Amino acid sequence: MYTRIDMLSAVVGPEQERMLQLFGEVWVEEGAIIEPVCSDHAYCFVLIDGFVRARDERLGTWLIAPGQLFGLEELLVGVAPGRSYTAVTRCTLLNLTRDALAKLVGAGDSFSQRIQIELSSLAGQAAQRRVVLLAKNL
Repeated sequence: MYTRIDMLSAVVGPEQERMLQLFGEVWVEEGAIIEPVCSDHAYCFVLIDGFVRARDERLGTWLIAPGQLFGLEELLVGVAPGRSYTAVTRCTLLNLTRDALAKLVGAGDSFSQRIQIELSSLAGQAAQRRVVLLAKNL
């Protein structure tokens, strides 16, 4: 289904069907604000199509491209003050709740391995942005 997205392309057959049942599909228009935390749910997203701009008051601005996961920090620890996500173009997103993410990570299949790698990569990217910010403030 989403074969051009590396994180999803290794998942095939019944494993793919099981995985995709945990996702919700969302379409947002250009300029729309994407909110990982709303009144009753928190989500993280996999960007399928389009581009999203992340802006953080402390860490700056960066572009999220198709195949990338975002909103994870908000999903796990709550709203990150001063952070926002805006659709640069019309976007297709897959969203995951905390419970769905836990099921995927704990499944022990090829997708859970890929999402664990993506989570590690995100942690590294966030650490890099924080180091750059610290260096600028020296």
